[in-house]
Amino acid sequence: MAALESRPKHLRTVEENLALAEGRSVHKKGALRQLRDELLASQTPERRRIALNKLAPFIEDGETAKASVGILAQVRGPEGPDALYELWTKTTERNELTLLARDLVFSADVRPRASDSLAATLDLRRAETCEQIRDALPHVWAHGDRRALTTLVRIAQKYPCHTGRSEECHPCLRGAVSLHDAIETVKTRPAPVLFW
Repeated sequence: MAALESRPKHLRTVEENLALAEGRSVHKKGALRQLRDELLASQTPERRRIALNKLAPFIEDGETAKASVGILAQVRGPEGPDALYELWTKTTERNELTLLARDLVFSADVRPRASDSLAATLDLRRAETCEQIRDALPHVWAHGDRRALTTLVRIAQKYPCHTGRSEECHPCLRGAVSLHDAIETVKTRPAPVLFW
């Protein structure tokens, strides 16, 4: 590898360039395996966050992106689900990677590791009926953070109330916690620090 790298590009043969590309690929995959082992062995949130930051370049690399997202799904503690959620929602553009992150964060073996704040947001995002939204609001109010805000605002637009009253206009949303209260509460709670 070192000998090939040192040769001027215009002097390399096709075979040498292909061998160099293959060598780089093998090196990247080996580095990713080593980082995976480091992440899975990390016992503290601090160590997991450090390792997650190292994973960012692998997620941005088309060759290692899917495998890296799969590693996020294996991370112990809430940092893995948090990172998957961030990857899914940090852009409005939907692609294979963001959809994979979404599917993984809701999967049966990742979803239980979500923090209370992320769990509240996930429950709210999955709510389809007015009654399901009402039932999710107390959990959002008690534990939700700014990650729930976009969904709450979208719900408020779907079920507008222009009377200025504090209670909800729609009977299906009337419950222990109002939509307005949930919105005002999550505004005050920051989301976790981004991993990349």
